[in-house]
Amino acid sequence: MRHEKYWLVVLGIVTWAMISSVIASAAPGQSAAKKPRPLVGAIRWDAWVGDTNPGVGLPVEKALGPHQFHDRIPFFGKETGPDSVEARELTQDVMDQEIRYAHDAGIDYWAFDWYNDESGLAIARRLYLSSSIKSLVKYCFVMQDTYPSNLFPAMVEKYFKDPDYLKVLDNRPVFYLFSDKYTPEDFASLARLSRAAGLGDPYVIKCETGKGGGHTAGAAFDGDMGSYWQAATGAYSGEWLQVDFGANTTFDKAVLAELDGHTSAYEIRVWDGSQWQVAFAGTTIATRKAPTSVTFAPVTGTRARLCFLSGTQQPEICEFQIYNSAAGSANLALDKKASASSTGFHYDAISHYVTGAIGGAPFTAVMSNSEERWNRDKMFGLDVVPNVTAGADPRPRLVNPVPWARYYADHWAQEPTPGEVGAHVKQAMDWIDANPGADPSRLVLIYAWNEFDEGGWICPTLLHGSDRLDAIHKVLEAYGK
Repeated sequence: MRHEKYWLVVLGIVTWAMISSVIASAAPGQSAAKKPRPLVGAIRWDAWVGDTNPGVGLPVEKALGPHQFHDRIPFFGKETGPDSVEARELTQDVMDQEIRYAHDAGIDYWAFDWYNDESGLAIARRLYLSSSIKSLVKYCFVMQDTYPSNLFPAMVEKYFKDPDYLKVLDNRPVFYLFSDKYTPEDFASLARLSRAAGLGDPYVIKCETGKGGGHTAGAAFDGDMGSYWQAATGAYSGEWLQVDFGANTTFDKAVLAELDGHTSAYEIRVWDGSQWQVAFAGTTIATRKAPTSVTFAPVTGTRARLCFLSGTQQPEICEFQIYNSAAGSANLALDKKASASSTGFHYDAISHYVTGAIGGAPFTAVMSNSEERWNRDKMFGLDVVPNVTAGADPRPRLVNPVPWARYYADHWAQEPTPGEVGAHVKQAMDWIDANPGADPSRLVLIYAWNEFDEGGWICPTLLHGSDRLDAIHKVLEAYGK
């Protein structure tokens, strides 16, 4: 009996050793090589300032005024009548409570829409920076190019160097851009300043509002005349823009549109499997208001290339569309793999500010549209930071319009339940894990913390408390389990 127990013990030890070995060599993504949870942040547009900035603070209160919108009143606001509200975030106590709400839910960072320090719209940022508990939630900025690049030195010194400023990928400060007219020289200067401060190069993320990926090659093949590819500053002769069909494709027509009409000579070429052949030679390219349409003898190849021979400044192509007249009206280049000789604006990643739906669609349509965007964004050759939309219903601004924006009457979706907001966050984290390398920063950006009147919020409200944050917390707590 003693010998039997002995061999049972030995067998148990050997079996456990084998199991331990299997666990230690588990495939990536399993418990032995557990990925860190993505960093989840939320955009802050801090307009809730009342008459300290009356051009903005009062219109957003008026937008929330009608009684049917009172479920959106933030926890720091109040009803002042059946169809009026007051919502003003002007004290340290309110900001400190917001920090605690965000931290307790697992929100990792806020992305403050940037306004100059003296602006009323920067009051919340100033309150955050003066808080004794600000380290509980990191921060970064969403910046518009209406602010000059001469702000960059102070931004690096005052903010990037702050230990609480969000950094990823070996100490790189995170910097979201809402618009994109900064030059490559501006970006290079910002990088030099950041390195001189002992930091990594800024991790620049373009927050798109349309389909394009900044000014990368894919923007010329997305079917959207509002986006465009731009070559490097000062380049022209020798620059090219290319689409890869993925298989032999016959075509005999191209539609071209340029932003400002800089081109004076170009060629359309086709790759026949061994060399480039000229399919068409042209001179000028019209603007997106009246695109140039050219036809030529049918050609067949796996790739088409628009080659620039001469012009002024640099090429800026809104669309390079390819057609086969005999096969119908489909644009054969739409959303196909794109590349170019250079790119004039150097982003690291693409994201979006908000994703919506049409005609009061259920919130699941917003979730579906979002993932479609994330997948499409991969073709631009940039990292992808998935955006999560916590509501896309700006109807308060249709009832009481604000002076800085206009909205289409049918551009809205049903409000999400708290569970749907949580599910959308989970959807983004699952997408990151299912697309290795697409989002190396492992960032998620939520629209929004406090866009109550425009339709996106996770900040607690008077009527519903922290229900949306509670749902997000549940999802974040369950990650990896």
